[in-house]
Amino acid sequence: MKKIVIIVGVLWINSLYGASSEKLAESILISLNMPNITQKMVDKSIEIEIKNSNAAKEYADIVERFAKEYLTWENLKKPMIESYISTFSYQDLVEIEHFFSSPVGRKFIQKSPELSKSVNMAIQKSILSYQEVLQHMIVDAELKKMQNKK
Repeated sequence: MKKIVIIVGVLWINSLYGASSEKLAESILISLNMPNITQKMVDKSIEIEIKNSNAAKEYADIVERFAKEYLTWENLKKPMIESYISTFSYQDLVEIEHFFSSPVGRKFIQKSPELSKSVNMAIQKSILSYQEVLQHMIVDAELKKMQNKK
């Protein structure tokens, strides 16, 4: 009898944490503006698919109607939430949610798009600055190939 009570108790506690973890993960996703971002990603993916696929072009209205009906935040949030739950512990989710609720967390969310753009531009600029080095390395490799053939 004690074993049954303990098992039921553990299952009940796990279900509470599981539900709480789901709510925390969803709260974090909403803080990160994922409903809006997800919709933009779906729209862009559909746009690219229609542009690049003859079949999608022919049935563009059906593809767009399908996306609006099935590729919604409500239908896509569950796998996102599950990803967060499988990646982070309950305590991690509490701390992440706490961070995003703080003034600096909200600022981080607000500044993230421009920060991402700035970081991407800096990386591209760095890559371009090394382009000449890469060209020299390729020329050297080609010269070695030619010398080895002689």
